[in-house]
Amino acid sequence: MLTIAVTLAFGLDIWSAFLASTKFTRAVVLEQGETGWHKIQSVFSVVRMWGGGISLAYAVQVAVTLAMAGGLA
Repeated sequence: MLTIAVTLAFGLDIWSAFLASTKFTRAVVLEQGETGWHKIQSVFSVVRMWGGGISLAYAVQVAVTLAMAGGLA
């Protein structure tokens, strides 16, 4: 319902703008931590804050996400 409401309110172009912004968010906010690791509430940011590499942070995030999905199922 919210997706339909947003599309009706802002048009289809909002989705291409959203997808275009994900590259910046991934690179600057997540991988480089320019906003500060302490402001991002995820396992990924904890691993990065403790000095872990990007690959390790993604791997731990995937593992925790899968474990949570399994627990919920």
